[in-house]
Amino acid sequence: MQYITTKYNDRTKDILYSILLSLGGTEMDIKPLFLDQRDDLLYAILEKLQPDNQGISPFVEKFSQDELVRIAAGKSIGRYINGDTFPLNNLTPKQAILMAITEPVSPVYLMPSGTLLSNPVSNNTTEVGTSLAVSLSGSFTQNDAGALSLYELLKNGTVISNSQLEIDNIAAPLVPINYQARFTYLQGPIKNNNLGQPDPTGRVQAGVVSSQQITFRGYYRMFFGPVTDPPTNSTEVRALASQLTSQGLSFTINTGAVQKRFCIAVPPGRSLQSVVDQDALNLDITSQYILSGSIAVNDAGGQSHQYQMYVMTMTVPYNTNHRHNVTVQ
Repeated sequence: MQYITTKYNDRTKDILYSILLSLGGTEMDIKPLFLDQRDDLLYAILEKLQPDNQGISPFVEKFSQDELVRIAAGKSIGRYINGDTFPLNNLTPKQAILMAITEPVSPVYLMPSGTLLSNPVSNNTTEVGTSLAVSLSGSFTQNDAGALSLYELLKNGTVISNSQLEIDNIAAPLVPINYQARFTYLQGPIKNNNLGQPDPTGRVQAGVVSSQQITFRGYYRMFFGPVTDPPTNSTEVRALASQLTSQGLSFTINTGAVQKRFCIAVPPGRSLQSVVDQDALNLDITSQYILSGSIAVNDAGGQSHQYQMYVMTMTVPYNTNHRHNVTVQ
């Protein structure tokens, strides 16, 4: 807009004053406009009459106090219900409407998470001493957190690597090995609320998140079956039928109709609880399995362990197969 340099006489000012009154201005609103020091009075007035960023003219009447909402239960005026105080003081009607129909809703901030995967997967079918090359892969899901600043792979609580892909060579132990990944991350960014305004409520602060634990351990094997003579060494014991203790402490010996001896090799920390002959009316024959002593049996990794050997001896073989249902405790 070009400046108008013409000097205004009092008559012209009176006309401008009357126009501003007719537009809704009050004396208090209008008088300051005529105190502008610039020669271009008209431009100064027009400039100060420009609506604000909400499109509201400075001469629009404003509320002079807050008001109590008095409407039927179940109804509302935007976000205000019966009994609320509507903070109207010093608001224009347009501002009041905007306040009623808009309410800031804080954004939802998603926390980060971390996972740890292994290959092979952890299970309960590994014999103690089994060699395992455990591949461990850590994965960080950032969500609304900041960037990952530190990765740590822990083995039984001790950091062993900062690589998100690591291979650990172990022999399956009797005492469990626990792996866990730990992720340290930075503060996340501020998101906007539903009104497009930055809202830090719930912002993800810098912190640490840990993965689930992955556990590896080994289990003893129990050995059993019909034999010509009781085993005398580890090789002969391991040639028998077997079952891991993790797969259950009960198993069945099929006697067949050839052998007169049947043996059970029980691992350390276990003992024979009962033997029932299913094909002899469930006769309890536990006492017929005699503890003959201990024998050294190697595990899957060649480590020796002392097993208890129980042997049942008959004078003649069974005529037909019998099933000896064994329980170890």
